[in-house]
Amino acid sequence: EPFDYFYQNTNVLTINNPAELRRTLDPSRIYSRLKIGYQKFADTGEVNSIDTFHTQRDYSTRLKVVDNELVRISKFVACPYAIEFTRRKTFEPDTKDWRYDNDIFIFEVRRYIPLTLRYDVKIGATDTDNTIISPTTIINVALSPSRNAINHLRLLFPSNTIISELQATGLIGNTKAKTKRASQAGTLHADPAAGGILSENDTLSRVEPIYTPEVIEFEYPISQSDWDRLNADRYGLITVNSVPCWLSEASRSPLTGITKFKLIPKNV
Repeated sequence: EPFDYFYQNTNVLTINNPAELRRTLDPSRIYSRLKIGYQKFADTGEVNSIDTFHTQRDYSTRLKVVDNELVRISKFVACPYAIEFTRRKTFEPDTKDWRYDNDIFIFEVRRYIPLTLRYDVKIGATDTDNTIISPTTIINVALSPSRNAINHLRLLFPSNTIISELQATGLIGNTKAKTKRASQAGTLHADPAAGGILSENDTLSRVEPIYTPEVIEFEYPISQSDWDRLNADRYGLITVNSVPCWLSEASRSPLTGITKFKLIPKNV
C-alpha cells in the first residue's frame, strides 16, 4: 500500500484531559540514512548488466544528532536484465539450477486498452541522454531505487530539523541512469517522480514529515463501542487535547474499560 494509506486523516476518536499524559522524544523515529533498492540484480559479469539501475542505493541526510538507518531492501527481482536472462534460460535444453529459479519477479503493468482484464508490462523511457542502452525496451522505470526513495522521504526529514536534502552516497550499477517514464494509456502505478525526469544519483529535496518523532502515552477509559470503532479503523486519527495522533499501540481492560494508549503525534 502507499505510505499514506497507514496515516489517514479521518478522526476516529476524541479524548480530552487524560490523566498523567506523557509526551517524550522517540529517537528511533529519526533517521539519518536510507538503504533502499533490491537485494538481487544482474551482476557486472553478465552481458549488458552494467547498464542496470535496479540495484541498491544508500542515501544520507548528513544529520549528526542520530545515526539510524532506514532499510527498505526488496527481495523481489525488478532488474530488467535479470528478468531477461531468466526468460532466455527457459529455452535452453539443460536442466541446471539457475540463480533466480526460486525468486519472485515484479513488473510494472498497465491495463490493456480497450479496458479488459488483460494487463501488459509497461515499457519504455524517454529523455535518457544516452545513459541507458535501450530506452524503448526498458521496463520497471517507476520501480527504480531513486523513485522508491521518493516514496520514503516523509520518514527521512524530522520536523524539528532544518535538513533540506537527501544525498546519494553508496551507488551500485548504472547510477547515472536518467529516465522519464514513457506515457502510455492504462497506466496503473503512480510515478513517484510525478512524470518528471530523474537520475538515479540525484539529490532529493526535503518533504515535510507526516509525524513528529515523539510518543504520547496515557491511560483513559473508553466504551466498548469506542474500542470497536478504533479496531475497525486503526489507521485513522485519535485527537488528544486537540492534538491529532495516529495509533502505535493500545490495550483495553474489558472489566474497567481503561485503555493504555501509545500514540504518534501528527506533524501540523
